[in-house]
Amino acid sequence: MNGQNVRKGPAEILCITMAGLLLAFFAGEMSLYSTEEPPVRIALQSAGFAALVLVFIRLLRPGKGKTREKISVFFRNDRRNLLILAAAAILPRILWLVSVPPQIISDYGLYVRLAGEYAVTGTIGRDVYLLAVAPGAPAFAAVLGLVMRIFGTGAGTAVGFCLVLNLLNIFLVYAIGRKLMPAPGAFAAAGVFALLPENVFSSTLPGTEPAALFLLLAGILTLLGARHREGAAALLFCAGGGLLLALSAWIRASAWAAILAAAVMLLGDSRRTFSRRLLRLAALVLAASSVLAGQQAFRNRIFNGEKPTSGLGWTLYEGLDLENGGKWTEEKSKHCIEVITAYPPEEADRIFLAEGLERYRGYTLGEKALLFLRKGGALWYESRYSLISVEGSPTFPRLLDMTVFAWSACLALLAACLLRRLREPVRKDLRAGAVFCLTILLATSLWHEAGTSIGRYHYMLIPFVLLLAAQLLPDMPERAGKDQEP
Repeated sequence: MNGQNVRKGPAEILCITMAGLLLAFFAGEMSLYSTEEPPVRIALQSAGFAALVLVFIRLLRPGKGKTREKISVFFRNDRRNLLILAAAAILPRILWLVSVPPQIISDYGLYVRLAGEYAVTGTIGRDVYLLAVAPGAPAFAAVLGLVMRIFGTGAGTAVGFCLVLNLLNIFLVYAIGRKLMPAPGAFAAAGVFALLPENVFSSTLPGTEPAALFLLLAGILTLLGARHREGAAALLFCAGGGLLLALSAWIRASAWAAILAAAVMLLGDSRRTFSRRLLRLAALVLAASSVLAGQQAFRNRIFNGEKPTSGLGWTLYEGLDLENGGKWTEEKSKHCIEVITAYPPEEADRIFLAEGLERYRGYTLGEKALLFLRKGGALWYESRYSLISVEGSPTFPRLLDMTVFAWSACLALLAACLLRRLREPVRKDLRAGAVFCLTILLATSLWHEAGTSIGRYHYMLIPFVLLLAAQLLPDMPERAGKDQEP
């Protein structure tokens, strides 16, 4: 197809924008490590990533023969797909859990301690770190604490709970994929998500991400259930989706990007009148708003006296740092402890905000542009956090190389799929789903350009990277009548 004949609609513009950002952020990541790594290594990594993108562009040409069609036919059976996914999900995680006991340190130790306290007392004691820096942690601690009341307050309960959620998230990705595309594409997204080293290695860590992602994916699946329903049933599905998405945002604020994407999807549904679109959006917004009221009531009950701040001041102070691309450092951590122990939470929050904005204003225009690139690189291209349990061991370098390569290959594949939109439009039946995923990716990236930017935060974006890439693969069968084998 001649590139000049491609209709550049919103979907294609978003695709090209996201592709440009992924490539630019890789350059930012290389800049971030140029002071630590020798120039030869930086050059080799850059050349390798560029080669991956070009290879994928070459391989993604449509009409490459019968092999791709045979593979597609094999994965059109949902029952077979689910059985394969179960094996791909369970076996590597059990092997990893047995081989490498998870290290309950850093934030993971904090979550286990808070959950154990909530399980026993039903409250959480005054903690200046929670009040000024991590206001979302108590919500996760309360959920985990309820589980601990049944299965015990040990760290093993937290590990098991998050491992189960990690497994369920794989099947939710497949279920969402089936709402957006034929079975082969849904299986490709869920299968890669199941086997991605970063996902396997992080599956035994008791962090907030598995729970937040479970609620996020469940909310999206519920919301997508409204697409083919009318009347009160559609409004109930929209409200249920809004409720689950807001609960996810209660644990991790990045889930608000999915609420924005849901609003865009509902308003952009041209199959329905504008008044019906507004009714569906109102159901989503009202349900999400009710969670905010519940969040305030929860905070009033769980904290006696002082209430948590927004945490915005700290995340901007930590994020608007050119030297390390908005990542955590020991120096910033020490400064955090000094401030929150010397001042009340609200005052500490204002101090962090003022210091962060002052630092940012002091940068030149070129430094601000470099900060933008480095922060995007730190968010998208780092995967060290998933290997916290083996950091410092002899196997760590090899596992890190494998993890980084696998995730970089996923991003290179996505970039290649997006760049093809310069010559091929997004297929009409996949356009709404592609825009939905793109909105989540772009909105989350935009937020982290201001706030803290660490690789751990892209975990919740992995499903949407894979779902988007699967939707944009060539030669995907049309939806109607081709999802199952005869």
